Amino acid sequence: MDITNLDESHKDKLRGAICYFNGDKNNINVQVKVGEELKPCGQMYLTEDILNFFKNLIGAENVKV
Repeated sequence: MDITNLDESHKDKLRGAICYFNGDKNNINVQVKVGEELKPCGQMYLTEDILNFFKNLIGAENVKV
């Protein structure tokens, strides 16, 4: 997820959402991109609905799978 151009409010919401979708059935590693740097950000359980949630939260152009 590219957070380079996100404001702090969206970053806070994103942090909360990543924590919320973290659990025993994690199936994907999460990384955030700041500028050209990729940073690991844990793991979470991802489904099509959850993917769409993140696209709506930070913009589809900022979410890559």
